[in-house]
Parts: sequence; C-alpha cells; structure tokens
Amino acid sequence: MKKIVLVAVALALVLSMAVTFAACGGSTPTDTTNNGSITGPGTDGTNNPQTPAGTGSTPTTNTPGTPGTPVVDDDKVNFKFFKMGKANATLIRSGNTAILIDCGEEEDEDGNGKQDDGEKILEYLAEKGVTEIDYFIISQFNKNHYGSVPTILNGVTVKKILEPNYTKTGNLYNVYRDAVAKSGVPTEVITKDTTITADGLNLTIYPATKAGLDTDEYYSLAVAVDSEGLDVLVASDVSGARTTALIQSLNGKKFDILQVPAHGEYNDTVESLITATAPKYAVIFASANNPEDARLVKILNDKKITTFVTKNGSVEAKFKNDTLTVKQ
Repeated sequence: MKKIVLVAVALALVLSMAVTFAACGGSTPTDTTNNGSITGPGTDGTNNPQTPAGTGSTPTTNTPGTPGTPVVDDDKVNFKFFKMGKANATLIRSGNTAILIDCGEEEDEDGNGKQDDGEKILEYLAEKGVTEIDYFIISQFNKNHYGSVPTILNGVTVKKILEPNYTKTGNLYNVYRDAVAKSGVPTEVITKDTTITADGLNLTIYPATKAGLDTDEYYSLAVAVDSEGLDVLVASDVSGARTTALIQSLNGKKFDILQVPAHGEYNDTVESLITATAPKYAVIFASANNPEDARLVKILNDKKITTFVTKNGSVEAKFKNDTLTVKQ
C-alpha cells in the first residue's frame, strides 16, 4: 500500500484574505498587448464540434531518448510546480523523459520584470541536467501559460508541442506562432482524449471537444498522470461546463495530488472537482498580488487536504519505492 510522507507542511493559509476574481485574465480572452478573439475548437476556423471525448481515441506512444544519464536522479518520478506569480508551469521527469506543462509569462510577476518565467525553468533544467523536453504541453493560449514559449524554445531542445483545441488572435499569439515556426518543432492539436506513454508514465490529456464559451479557461487542456501507483491531475484553468465534463471523463478516478484550477478561485464547479477527485494534496498557482480565495481554502481545510500555494515557493513531489514525498 502506498505510503504518504509530508516533508514540509504548507504554511498556514489565512481564511480571512480578500476574495480575488481574475482567473488567467478574467472571463474574456485577452492578450498582453491586444484583445484577442478565440476560434475553437480546432484550427480550421469552422467552430464545428470534434470527435466526442472517449471515442476513437488513438494513444500516442513516446519512445524515450537514447540511454544515458536519467533526467531524474534516483526518484521514480518527480513533479515540480514552479513559483512564478499568478502563472502556471509544471515539469514532470521520469527516467529519460521530461514533460513540461505550460511555462508562465514573458515577465515574472514577482520579479518586477527582471527575469521572465522561462528563464527560471531553463535554470532548473540546467541544474538537473535536462537537455531535452519530450513533450511541451500548452494548456491554453493565455499569457500566464504560454508567454515564455520563445524563451523555452531558444534555450532547450523540444521534441514536440501539444496544443489546445482552439486558435486566437493578438500580438502574443502571433509571437508564439512565429517562435514555433522558427524552431521547427512539430505541433499537434489535441482534439480528443489522448494518451501518451513514456518511461513508466501514462498521461491522458483532456481537451474541449466541442465549441463552448469563448474563453481560454473553457478550452484549457487538463492532464491526468498515472505512474504505477501515483496519480496526479494537472487541471490548468478548467472551469464551468468543462469541469463538469472533466469529472465525467475521469469516471470516479481519485488522485494523490490535484493542481487546483484557476489560481485558487472559488466556484461551485471547482468544489465539485475537489470532491470528485478526493486528493491528499492540493497545489494552487497564486501570488501575493493575486491570492487564493479564502472560501476555497476553507473547503480544502475542511476536507483535510494538505494544501501548498506557490506564492510561498515552488512545490516538489517525488515518488520512490511507493512513497510520495511533497515539500515546499
């Protein structure tokens, strides 16, 4: 039976903090310098529904790189949830495989613009001896999820980029497209539930499969990771109807770690996701300027879920010998 070890308890969360409403730029899709508009799902501009989730899904299999120094020291699998203000970035390492989900902004909210989030990620990759990213998953086209893509592509070899099922207008999106084209990295739009297998990892990526609200949150990808006894859900910023659909797709599956969507905002659907997934640990991407909602914190506390907020530092989870260690 899996043992759970808590190395550093998250700092006490203040329940009286102000309620914040601003998930990834609010309820309307925006760009850093241009109010962009969304076309989805898909890239053909037709806005037609795609294949329903769970039907005809063809798993994608990754063959790990050439044998050599593993990207994980002696841990079976390692997760890193980066501290970078109100922005998302998660690195998963297992054996010779490295997977990056989002990369934060082109300027760090907590660093006064002196260092972009991508530079922080590159520094960590170099520290761990990671020279290749097997899969770079962009969960949504919002600045605090993909703003540092050019920095990442210029600093490390990326084998493949996986994108959400919509397109966008605006300066930042154009910069992203130009950077990807210049890099020559192949891309794939995730239009249906897709499974990736590599180095003991099974990732299932859940996209929006039909047109819905014109928001980045609606089209956000969620990623469930299964590693022979460890289950982690990186929920990005799914909200509303997408949360309901995700719960149905998960089909009762429980998780050891839940990355709580929408930077700690409170709403009925996120509470439903917490109840449905029953995590032992929760990770919230939030900052001092954009803190987590006290009502959400109360829900997590009442359910006795150990909660980490990245405003207090990066969060690392290691899984070795059937033991999960989470620290900040």
